[in-house]
Order: sequence, then structure tokens, then C-alpha cells
Amino acid sequence: MNSTYLSINNLAKRFDRLSVIEDFSLQIRKGEFVCVVGPTGCGKTTLLRCLMGLTQADAGEILLRGQPLSLRASSVGYISQEDTLMPWLNALENAAFGMKIRGVPRSERKKTARETLAGLGLGDIAARFPRELSASQQKQVALARALAVQPEILLMDEPYSQMDSSSRHKLWNELLELKCQTGVTVLFITHNVEEAVYLADRIIVLSDKPIRIKQDISVSIRHPRNIADNGFIQLRERVTEEIKWW
Repeated sequence: MNSTYLSINNLAKRFDRLSVIEDFSLQIRKGEFVCVVGPTGCGKTTLLRCLMGLTQADAGEILLRGQPLSLRASSVGYISQEDTLMPWLNALENAAFGMKIRGVPRSERKKTARETLAGLGLGDIAARFPRELSASQQKQVALARALAVQPEILLMDEPYSQMDSSSRHKLWNELLELKCQTGVTVLFITHNVEEAVYLADRIIVLSDKPIRIKQDISVSIRHPRNIADNGFIQLRERVTEEIKWW
């Protein structure tokens, strides 16, 4: 992997008197899969919203390839934990929506959306509406929408938190396969330690607010990872212990 790709430098964010992020820095290399974990409510989502430009940081800088991160200039894919599909659009139209707001011509975005859905094994549901899809299929369509813009970096905010265990493991494996195929850089927010250990090249453990990095852990367990292996269990227990702030 190359040197620093995404740089978060001295980021700060306050809400009235509450300091959520203070002098926070994190460097991510191209092609890394980085999972961020921490206590509930510590500010993980606020951090991601600052990266997305959905929340204005009070100080600091966010650089992609050494240039200020701009959603207009950079291709950034974003998947949240909420249901964000447009109920009046079918799966194909939802998958094409990110390209639409970027001004991609209709014929091109339709072709790309169809190919992206097919790549995820969803070619047969292109004409279905969200209400006709399972919860896991809806998440896959949201992923297709993010991937269709050919993102340089994929930002994911607890996307599978509401899935049952079986669906989560299926989606984890599909995400890892896509990561392997595309080489996309991933910053993944989660409160699920097992999820982090299963997916990540690096696990960033945050403190309670204002957030700081308690541990920056490189994960050397080879894929495919087995949640019953001793190494997996030991790392899961270590991360769980680090999250405790009381």
C-alpha cells in the first residue's frame, strides 16, 4: 500500500459547550480498510459527518491525496445505517441516483447502475421497489449506489447494525470481496467489535468525547477470518476491553 491517502489533521468540533472532537488526527493509506470503534455516543458519526461535509468542522483540515476533500471534486461513496433508498424509485433508479446528482448522462448512469447491480448479484431485482426487497437487498442496493460513482473512498456509518447475524455475515463477505476487486479505501464506523475484527486491516479505538485515539491496531489475521479462532477471539476481547472508558 502507498503512503498517506486520506489525512485528517487537527480536526475539532463543538456543539455549544460540548467538545466532541478536539485536535483529532488520523492518516489512512490508499487501499486500507479501517474500522473505527468506540463507546456509544462518543462522536464516531460526527467524525464521519465532518468528512462528508454534512457537519461543518470548527477547525482542522481533511485532505485526500494532499488536496482538500471536496465532494464536488472527489468521488466519495457514503452508506449510513438509516434506510436511504427512495421509495418511489426502483432498484436500478436508486443505484443510479448518485450519478444523477453528479450530472452523469441518463444513458451512461443507467448502464453503469445495471452493471453495478449485476456485479452484486442483483441483476434480477433491478425493476423492484424498496418495499419489494429484503432488508439485506436494500443494503446491497445502497452499496451499489455508492459504488456506481466509482468512489476513491467509501465512508460507511454502521451500515449493517440493524441486520440479523446471518445477513450481516453475508454482507461482510460481499463487502470484502468487493474491496479485493476494486481496491477502494474504506473508513467504516461500527460499534460491533466482532464486525471490526472480521473486516479491518486496522482498528482505531476511540476514547469517549472529546474523542482521541486510544489504540491504533493493525490486524494481521489472514482472510477468510474465522470468528471461532483463538487469534480472532483474543483480538475481539482486547478491543472490547479498550473501548471501556469507565
